Amino acid sequence: MHFIPLLSILFTLLLLHLHPASAKAIDINKDIPIDPQADISTVINDLHTLATDLSTLTTAVNNFSGGILNALDVQRKESAVESSLTQCTTDVDAIAAFSIADSATITSLVLGLQPNIKSALDGIVTKKPHFVNLGVSNLVAADIGSLHGKTGTLSLALQRKASSADRKTLFDTMKDLDAGFETALGAFKS
Repeated sequence: MHFIPLLSILFTLLLLHLHPASAKAIDINKDIPIDPQADISTVINDLHTLATDLSTLTTAVNNFSGGILNALDVQRKESAVESSLTQCTTDVDAIAAFSIADSATITSLVLGLQPNIKSALDGIVTKKPHFVNLGVSNLVAADIGSLHGKTGTLSLALQRKASSADRKTLFDTMKDLDAGFETALGAFKS
């Protein structure tokens, strides 16, 4: 959930407050260690997998017409997207900064994900009555929130590795997606 990173930060700050001498041993701004076995092709493959998972989820959402088994199928596909987001973030964090060419490739792939994300969010909102009738609207809201958080985490990881020219594009893309996630969350909170 979203609370784990927040709790980790709060715990670290509390630890530093209680034991100021340990502050010198912890560098919270230090980069995540780079895995020498990881490379850009891993991230590209991850983004292709994510695109496939998003497409599958979008199709399932748009075809959803009710029924608990169909809702479970949508939820299973949503879980696959979450797993892909997590894996891609892990792999992005494990490699060095992108070259200018690789950054452009990654940014292009990310921009290609945006229509499917928007379509899935729009579809979820459109299908809200079906989810409400099944009594799973709170689960859907939680899934939207989780996807939002994991998408944001991936975006930040990509921005840290991207060329300066692509950082703004990635930031603006996430800002646009934030609005879509907030709209979908708002629909399920009302």
